[in-house]
Amino acid sequence: MGTNPTCANCMPEYMPENREALSLWPLVRNQVIASFGQVIDINHLAVWEDIDRFGINSPKQCFLKIITLFNHFREMGEN
Repeated sequence: MGTNPTCANCMPEYMPENREALSLWPLVRNQVIASFGQVIDINHLAVWEDIDRFGINSPKQCFLKIITLFNHFREMGEN
């Protein structure tokens, strides 16, 4: 049989300017605000905490990209 691919081999190609947002995405994607079983939004405070904690070089751009990712996947889940 074949060998198991490493995580680096499984990553899709992405634009270098998205590297920081994609590195934080697994950490924050489940940090949501929910009410009555419905996801309302991603927790902005949790996102900013990780942006600060990991010393992101472009914090505002990274935050906006994470919000965009969250909204994209939320819309995919609603369809």
